[in-house]
Amino acid sequence: MQITQPLHTALLVSDLEKAEHFYGQILKLPKVDRSLNFPGTWYQVGNFQIHLIVSEIIPDLV
Repeated sequence: MQITQPLHTALLVSDLEKAEHFYGQILKLPKVDRSLNFPGTWYQVGNFQIHLIVSEIIPDLV
C-alpha cells in the first residue's frame, strides 16, 4: 500500500462558534455535511478536510 495524501485532520476546539467563524467566515471554507451524533463541523480544503471536534478538555501542550 502506498500513501499518497492525507484525507483529513481533526482539531479539538473548545468554542465551536468561534472556530466556525474563523474557518467559515474568515477563511471562507465550505462546510461538509456530516451525520455524526457529537458536536463538530467539517470543512473542505481541496481534496482535504478539516474536522473541528468540540472538546471541553483541550490538552496543555506548552
